[in-house]
Amino acid sequence: MKNFLTAFFIVTAVNLHAQTVTPGDRAIETKWIKKEDYRSKWFVIRDTLSHEIAEIITDITPTDDKLTIITEYKVKGAKTKWLDTTVVALPSLAPLHHSTTNLERDMTLDFGKDIKGYYYDKRTKKVTDIEQPAPRPYFFSGFYPYLIRMLPLKDGYTAELPLFDYTPAKNGIIMASITEVKSGTFRSKRNGMVGVWLVTVTEEVGGNKSKITYYIDKKDRKLWRQDIDTAMQKLLIRVVE
Repeated sequence: MKNFLTAFFIVTAVNLHAQTVTPGDRAIETKWIKKEDYRSKWFVIRDTLSHEIAEIITDITPTDDKLTIITEYKVKGAKTKWLDTTVVALPSLAPLHHSTTNLERDMTLDFGKDIKGYYYDKRTKKVTDIEQPAPRPYFFSGFYPYLIRMLPLKDGYTAELPLFDYTPAKNGIIMASITEVKSGTFRSKRNGMVGVWLVTVTEEVGGNKSKITYYIDKKDRKLWRQDIDTAMQKLLIRVVE
C-alpha cells in the first residue's frame, strides 16, 4: 500500500506540473523548422511479424509566414488516393487549413474566428457542412506529431497539447499528453547508433486511444520512428534510408 501511494503521488505531481503548450508559446523552438522531403514505411505488427501496409511520402515546406505539410499515403492494394494537406501559421504554428482525401472520406477545414468546411462520408454518401465557433487556443490534431519535434525536449519533460479534432460523431478539443521524455538510441543504416529523444505521448485522435513513442534525433530533430500502440493493434512507422 505504501509503495502504491508513493507511486500515485509521484504521477499526480508530474501531471500537475505538466505545462500546457499553445500556439505562439515561447517554448516552441521554431529554429528546427526547415524544408524536408522524406519517405517512411508503415507496418502493422502481428505477433512477432511486421507487415507493410503503406509507404508514406512527406513534404514539409516553410515560407515566411506559413508552414505546409503534404503527406501522401500509398496504401498497398488501394486504388483510391490518400492525401493530407495541413497549413499552419509561422511562427505561432496556429492552424490555417487542412484537407484530406482517402478511401473513407473527403474533408476540408479552414480555421479562423470560426471553423468552416465540409465532411463527405464516401460510404454513406452523406455530406456534412461544418461551421462552428473556434475554441481558443489550440493546434490541429493532424499537425501535432510535427509540433512535438519543435518542443524543448529534455529528460523528464512533460506537456499537455490542446488539439482540435473532427469526426461527425465527436469533435472539439482533445488533449495529447507528453507523459515521458528520456534519452535513447536509434540504429540508423547509414549513421550507426544515433542519440534520440524517446517521447511518449497518449492521445485520442479520431476517437481511438493510442500510446505513441516518437524517436526524435537530438542533433537535428529528424523523426526516425514511431511506435503506435492502440487497443486494437500495434503499428510501426520508420523512415526509409
